[in-house]
Amino acid sequence: MNSRNIGVDLLRGLAAFMVVILHCLSFTGCLDLKTSYINFHVYYLVNCFAFCAVNIFGLISGYIGYTSEKKEEYHLSRILHLYITVLSYSLGILALYCIKNNVFIFSRGHIKYFTPFLSETWWYLTDYVAVFFFMPYINALLNTLGKEMAKRMLYLIVILFSICSIIARFLGNESFFGVKGGYSMVWLLSLYYYGAYFKKYGFPKLIERYPIRIYCAVSIFSWLGYEFIRFMLEKWGVDVTGRLYLLYYVSIPVLLQGVTLLCFFSREREAFRTEGVIGDISKLMAMTSFGVFIAHTHPLAKGILFKRFFPQDYATSSLGIVKVLGYAIVLYLLCFCVEYGRNRIYRKVLLRRKK
Repeated sequence: MNSRNIGVDLLRGLAAFMVVILHCLSFTGCLDLKTSYINFHVYYLVNCFAFCAVNIFGLISGYIGYTSEKKEEYHLSRILHLYITVLSYSLGILALYCIKNNVFIFSRGHIKYFTPFLSETWWYLTDYVAVFFFMPYINALLNTLGKEMAKRMLYLIVILFSICSIIARFLGNESFFGVKGGYSMVWLLSLYYYGAYFKKYGFPKLIERYPIRIYCAVSIFSWLGYEFIRFMLEKWGVDVTGRLYLLYYVSIPVLLQGVTLLCFFSREREAFRTEGVIGDISKLMAMTSFGVFIAHTHPLAKGILFKRFFPQDYATSSLGIVKVLGYAIVLYLLCFCVEYGRNRIYRKVLLRRKK
């Protein structure tokens, strides 16, 4: 039996591709079309199916990071590798931008790219680094609590961060409990706890039995819920173009989507544990998923990838969604190849230093 869970590796790669799809929809204005376009509704349907991608990464971190061993040591090499990866993209893309535009690389506006974690160039990475140092303590807490107490804490997180925060957000309190709709360390800590809990105690029986059916049903429910709310608000004269009602990382439907996919892919099926093509692909997807996310969301790259190279007529064309998904595949493969090459160079340099 393999030490790695190939299914989880595949899910990590799928989540990275889902993030690319989300950005192809949001950064190119597809979600800002007028509601009279049929494409608008199709884009939101796809958006609802892919919106759980960020939650998946958080859940995987807990599912993989949980251990029943009582230890508080940190694998600082993981953070170092993370920092080198981020810095290579942050400074690499900055250098290409400055060379192309004949701009001084050390100008005041570019200093933030030298400290990507502190400047929060990528919010997820900044918050994840903070979560990293809390991981052993969350594991220890979960090992100390009994199953009933751990389950109560799970329910408490849902009530406070998924229900109360959404209500507060609709009432105008955007930073209730510091959750910020899911763009926060508080939510990533919660996702880590969820993932660790399911690793220790398993998934609910209903989810284990019908993971994909529940995922599809919840995704369609979110889309129909949005369509209903949009219809009612437009009837009252409220412009809802571009608004994501019901779609927050902390919302229960989006959380449930991530849990069902983690449940499905984490199963120890023979197909997921087979060496060969599936195993090689899953490892490559897991290895490059982080780099794919970093490469296409760099502030200096977004304008080029999603404005200059993305044809503007895609959003309104009759085959808009096909073209958008096609562009997402091309962009994913491009970032995949870049990260694969960067990773190979990094490993060769590291091996030479060890020798």
